[in-house]
Amino acid sequence: MEQVKCPNCSTPQMTNAGNCKVCDAALAPGVNQSGSADDAIMFPVASTKWILMNITTFNLYGFFWHWKNWSYLKNKRGAKVLPIARAFFNILFIPSLSTFIGEIKSELGLAKPTYNAAFLAIGAFVLNATWKLPGLLGWVCMFSFACLSPLNDQLIEINSAQGKGNCINSKFSIANKIVIVVGGILLVLGMWGSLYE
Repeated sequence: MEQVKCPNCSTPQMTNAGNCKVCDAALAPGVNQSGSADDAIMFPVASTKWILMNITTFNLYGFFWHWKNWSYLKNKRGAKVLPIARAFFNILFIPSLSTFIGEIKSELGLAKPTYNAAFLAIGAFVLNATWKLPGLLGWVCMFSFACLSPLNDQLIEINSAQGKGNCINSKFSIANKIVIVVGGILLVLGMWGSLYE
């Protein structure tokens, strides 16, 4: 029986497995998972990396994620956009990014997303605004990336369904590891300082 790697945690699986035995992510049965990040459809990021990078970069990773996805849409699909501007004003463009994702899913015969992208954008705005709250409450803004998670999950689904599970950005580079350590230390120090405000 042929083996594939889980698109989320990279654990080897049998092709007839419906879900990963380690992280329970959906697998594409019978599909040979191969390729590199350059072969990915847009810029899907594995859940563990998605959470760690967003928290330890104080949500700056979300800007990078937006820039990568809008760059893909401009270069591979001919979208007339300025990726850096869309990344900078990313909250405003969550609905249009979701529309592009929905179009790709329709072209591939996959079910369109069921979430309301406008509500995700509003949620991201509200969570980002919480940085003004006093003490530890201000750190709630660190979870604004959760409003982008449904879009990233759709990209994981698209790539997994197309046999591009190995294209999902799940590996931690040396730079990623340094950012996680330094960002984690700054995060702990910042939260510790908030206790004494």
